[in-house]
Amino acid sequence: MIAQAGCVIADTTLYETDFSNAEGWETNSPSSFYHDEKSGRYHYQITGGTGSYACIPLSKPHAGPFTLEFDVYPVL
Repeated sequence: MIAQAGCVIADTTLYETDFSNAEGWETNSPSSFYHDEKSGRYHYQITGGTGSYACIPLSKPHAGPFTLEFDVYPVL
């Protein structure tokens, strides 16, 4: 898409990983959110009312809308 001012508006990737490691990820619940080295995935278990989280600080500030995309592998 080209804006009227002639600037190109495009998606910019803020962060991506293949989880070969989880360097930089932070959590307040390491038993529920952790890197599984064997599978190369990041394990998470969200339980309502616990306030548990996992996050990674971005390298630079971002303001405005964003899209979050991830693959989910449910374990029953």
